[in-house]
Amino acid sequence: MSDSSTKTRLISVNQAADRLGVVPLTVYRAMKRGELPWVKLGSRKLVPEAYIDQLIASATSATTGEP
Repeated sequence: MSDSSTKTRLISVNQAADRLGVVPLTVYRAMKRGELPWVKLGSRKLVPEAYIDQLIASATSATTGEP
């Protein structure tokens, strides 16, 4: 059995949009352009939460000048 810390958590498009401070349409467009990884589960499109965290961290470090 795998450890829960190694599992990838997936979040909805709406949750990803909320975290990024954009509207869901922006997330869908990024997914369509291949800029945002996603998986389809049934009719739902889900985004890896870790990738959203990385986007936020890289944007934050780019604006603050931190490495």
